Amino acid sequence: MPKYDYLIIGGGIAGVTAAETIRENDPRSSIAIISEESYPLYSRVMLPAYLKKKIARERLFLRKADDFLEKKIDLHLKEKVSFADFRKKEVGLENRTIFGYEKLLIASGGRASEWGQRQLLGVDGRKASLFAESPSTDSASRASVNEDDPWAFASGKRFSEPSSASVKNFPGVRRGDEQSEKQEFIYRLQTLDDADRLSKALVETKQPLVVGASFISLEFLEIFVVNGIIPAVLIRNNHFLEHILDPVGGEILRSNLEHYGIRVQFNDSVAEINKNTGEKLEITTKALRKIECDILALGTGIERNIEFLKSSGVELGEKGIRANEFLETSEAGVYAAGDVAEFYDLVLGIHHVVGNWTNAFLQGKRAGLNMLGERAPFKNITGYSITNLGLQITALGYLGKPSNTTLAVPTEVGTITKVSEVDIQGKELETIVRADQTANQYERFFIKDGILVGASLINRFKDKPHLARLIENKVRVEEYKDKLRDFTFDINSIQA
Repeated sequence: MPKYDYLIIGGGIAGVTAAETIRENDPRSSIAIISEESYPLYSRVMLPAYLKKKIARERLFLRKADDFLEKKIDLHLKEKVSFADFRKKEVGLENRTIFGYEKLLIASGGRASEWGQRQLLGVDGRKASLFAESPSTDSASRASVNEDDPWAFASGKRFSEPSSASVKNFPGVRRGDEQSEKQEFIYRLQTLDDADRLSKALVETKQPLVVGASFISLEFLEIFVVNGIIPAVLIRNNHFLEHILDPVGGEILRSNLEHYGIRVQFNDSVAEINKNTGEKLEITTKALRKIECDILALGTGIERNIEFLKSSGVELGEKGIRANEFLETSEAGVYAAGDVAEFYDLVLGIHHVVGNWTNAFLQGKRAGLNMLGERAPFKNITGYSITNLGLQITALGYLGKPSNTTLAVPTEVGTITKVSEVDIQGKELETIVRADQTANQYERFFIKDGILVGASLINRFKDKPHLARLIENKVRVEEYKDKLRDFTFDINSIQA
C-alpha cells in the first residue's frame, strides 16, 4: 500500500496550492494529489472567457504534468475517492487502490448540482420524483451489504439510482443517465469538459434556454450574446441574484439583459421536458408555458464532493466539512480547504462555505502551512466579482441567507408581510440600499447589530477596498445609516 506524508484529495487550486506550499517548505516529504479531473490544474474562472473567445484554450492550463514531476508530487488523475478511514489513516479509491497518509487535506471541491428534484411526468403518466427515497434502506437490503467492505458504504451501493422509467421524459440531467441521445441538450459550466462541449455547440445553436438566477446563469447569457445568439432565461425567483440584490438591483439587471434582447421570465420553473419531433426540447413550465430550445443551460449551483465522507465519522456541516479557523476538521491530522470547507470565519464569527477561486487559493496555502505545523488562523474577507454585459457586480462579506419564514409586520392599516435576509442564527439582518438606476449604479449594505458585515455592488467597484476594511475591522455604521442611502455620501469618509 502506497503511503504518503501528505495526501491531498482534490486537484483544483486549493489542493495544488497546498501541495506546492508544502513542497516549498519541506523538500524531502512524500506528497500525492488525487484528482477526478482528466487534466492537471486549469483555471475554472477563465472558462467563460474561453467560451467568449477572449482567450485560447491552451491559456486555461496553469500546470503541466511535468511541473508535478519536477516538484516530486505524485499526481493521480481520473481517480475517484470512495472512502476515508481516519482511524487507519487510509483513503480508498473506486479502483480499490488504498493510500495511507500521515496528514490529509480534503479539497475535493464541488460539482454541478443534480437537477430535477421537482416532480416530473413519469413513463406511466404519473408524477414521479427523481429523488424518491431509496428502497435500499429497508432491513432486507441492508442485510445484503457486506459491512466489512468499505466500498459498500462509500461508493453509493446503499443508495439506488432512479430507474430509467422514472426519468423517461426528463432527459439527461443526472450525469449517470443512460439516455445519452437526450443528454446532448443539457449543458453545465463547471469543468473544462463542460466548456469544450458547449464551445462546439455554439456553432449551431439558435434557441438556448438558461435556467437559474445565479452568477453562472449570467455567464451563460453573456456567452450566448457574445457569440451572436439571443437566449431566453427562466427564473423561479422574482429577480436575478435575489439573495444578494433587492428588487431595485434586480431591475437594473433585468433592464440590462432586455437591452441585449434577452427574453426574461420570472416566477416560473420547469415542470416537464420532452423531446419534440424537430430535434429540440419542449419545456412545459409550472405556469403551463411552452418553450422550445436546442440548448438547456443550467445555472443551478454546485454540490460539495463529500459523499465519501458520509460514514467516515468526520463532522459535516450544513453544506460542507466542518472546520475551525485553522482549517482543521474534527479528525486529528485531517484538514479541509476550498469549496468543501465549512470553516469558522474569524471576521464574521460564523461557520460557512465560500465557493470562489481566491478563497480556495488562500485556504490551500494556509492549510499547507498548517499541515507543516505553523498553525495560524485563516482570515479573509469573502468577495466575488463578475463583469456581465457591461455591469460590474460584486458580492462582499456576509450577505445572510434567505429567511425560511414570512415575517408579519403590523401597520396602522393592517398587516403586511416581507421576506428578509437572516444571519446564521436566524436573526434578521438590516439592509440599506442606494441606487441610481439611470446610471446603473447600486449598493446594498448588510448590517448586523449596527456593524457592517457585507455589501453588494453594481458598477461601484471603487468602493470595494474600503468596504472590505470596514467589514474586517467590524466598524459600527449606525450613525451613517441615513447618509448611506445617498450616493453623494463618500463611503471612504467612514474611518476604518
